[in-house]
Amino acid sequence: MPGEACRIRTYDHPYPDQVANSQMTSYNRVNGLHVAEDPWLLRDILRKEFSLGDGLIMSDWSGTYSSSNAIKASLDLEMPGPAFVRGVCVERDVVGGKLKPSDVDECVRRVRGRLATGDPGLIGQILKFVRHAQESGIPFEAEEGTIDTSEVHSLLQKASDASIVLLKNESNVLPVTPAPGLKIAVIGSNAKTPPYAGGGSANLLPTYTVTPLQAIEKVAAEMDSTVQWEMGVDTARWTPLLTDFLSLPDKVEEASIVRAEFFEVE
Repeated sequence: MPGEACRIRTYDHPYPDQVANSQMTSYNRVNGLHVAEDPWLLRDILRKEFSLGDGLIMSDWSGTYSSSNAIKASLDLEMPGPAFVRGVCVERDVVGGKLKPSDVDECVRRVRGRLATGDPGLIGQILKFVRHAQESGIPFEAEEGTIDTSEVHSLLQKASDASIVLLKNESNVLPVTPAPGLKIAVIGSNAKTPPYAGGGSANLLPTYTVTPLQAIEKVAAEMDSTVQWEMGVDTARWTPLLTDFLSLPDKVEEASIVRAEFFEVE
């Protein structure tokens, strides 16, 4: 359970001084309460401390876990539609007295936003977002592309390095001091087959990947050290995808034909 100091160092420090006018909540719980229904995180921290104000807060896909609690916490929009946790559930909560119409109205005003008020200045803010998207030069509904350059590789590596937060380092084990003959144990499936992308809009095909195990083995070889990897506990919820084990047969260029190779490991 992260306390105040942990929250500041881990979550608040990377946050920019100026936040976007719309935010998305994460799936996880913080101190036992889902982020999407936590009034302290959404109202006190995001809207007040981070100055989101009347900006829009939406859930991640299927990341709304309650009807009345989430609305009271100021979660404006359940994604995706049509509503699953809201809709009829919110009607029932209003009839049962768990929600007041004013609670729902507060979220509705932010979702319909400036267009519903008729305020030209507020409508202009919506149009500003549309114009910004149009002027970006990125066609709407365009196919996903990639920029495969050394400059982009370097920038992405710096961003990845900067995103790592070390929460615990007992006895100053890290950084590892180079020493010939050092034995390094690497434990866990993610070190060998890392989940480098998520699902949905987070599902990206990288131009290349370097696993933690590969990186550690490279540095260890330079140090004249040895590395041993062990699976440990298998935490996979489903059977792993075959993507990393598929290849085109020799002299075959059609991507509709693939070959999978399986090896029995004792």
